[in-house]
Amino acid sequence: NYGEFESFRNVHLEAVSDRIDELWLAESGGAKGFYVAGSRGLADGTSFYSRYAPLIVDGNSAEYAKGYLTPELARQKGLVLVCFKGESKCTDASTKLVGPLPAPQDLQVTGINGKGSWDLQIWLVKPQN
Repeated sequence: NYGEFESFRNVHLEAVSDRIDELWLAESGGAKGFYVAGSRGLADGTSFYSRYAPLIVDGNSAEYAKGYLTPELARQKGLVLVCFKGESKCTDASTKLVGPLPAPQDLQVTGINGKGSWDLQIWLVKPQN
């Protein structure tokens, strides 16, 4: 039983992370030490599989992040937000973390063994160095 994770049980998280890595490299030159937030599972998988070892924002929550992540630090280090397309709960929570977001990039991911597909949106907040 996957409980709350049932909705993305077959999402190919490594493929999601690979695509995010490609976008992050193009946008930031591959800077390390950035944060990743978003839909549970998607952010966790990105943090686990990414070659850039991003720091995960617990529960995509400004409340949980108090004390270690401020909007200023997120903008300084950079942030990737990955949500299921149309998941307003995810984007609303993330806006509380970093303020206004840049335009999203759409991504469609096919599930493991071709089972299902998911429409995702990714926002990249480049690090300010």
